[in-house]
Amino acid sequence: MKRGEFAVTPAPSGARPMLDGLSCRFAEIPATRGVILSLVIVPPPGVDPQAFRSAVETIVALVEASPEKSRPVPAAGPALRWPSLGAELEARAAKGPREWLFVRRIRVLAFSLFAWAIIRFRVRVGGFDPDKYLAELVANSDFRKFDDGLRMILDCDHRLADAIEAHLEKAAAAGAVHYGVHRQDAAMMTCFVPSATASDHVHFVDGARGGYSTAAAAMKAQRGR
Repeated sequence: MKRGEFAVTPAPSGARPMLDGLSCRFAEIPATRGVILSLVIVPPPGVDPQAFRSAVETIVALVEASPEKSRPVPAAGPALRWPSLGAELEARAAKGPREWLFVRRIRVLAFSLFAWAIIRFRVRVGGFDPDKYLAELVANSDFRKFDDGLRMILDCDHRLADAIEAHLEKAAAAGAVHYGVHRQDAAMMTCFVPSATASDHVHFVDGARGGYSTAAAAMKAQRGR
């Protein structure tokens, strides 16, 4: 992708993005181990790749040794609430250019009530199996990602959070990493579900009180020191 082999042709001026399947219908996920930790780690310019890799491997090893690898999403899935806090955003994001907003609000509320009922009472509808969907939701939750750097949302105790920050502070002092962390009491989930009966749905996890954005701001402030 970075070489441009899968480049997407730019859309014409005024085009709207296709956001069908994007929703935020689950309740916030409270920390069960003590704190939700948002973490961003990137390599400084010109850093020895092995030094950065070693620092990242230390953090990953700490997380891997923790209960359930500090996954913030409960094994049974997060609580589904109705009406959802993201209902208004969902209606605005998916609103067609010729469709009145209040019509889209009604449609989103009606469909989300239907989804809430079948998941809440575990009702199979057509090819949709609520138990299978929730198991896939947990497996497909994107709480750790590695691209140009490492980004994680962790549900951990304060001792592990302190250990992670101590290792990162030491690595930053050695010039191996730039990092930012942010602690909060809950996580949130945004879902992309093209089809409820397929297994390719993805669920993006972030902190509910600033999350990656606040951690990234802390990292930028560190770079400026």
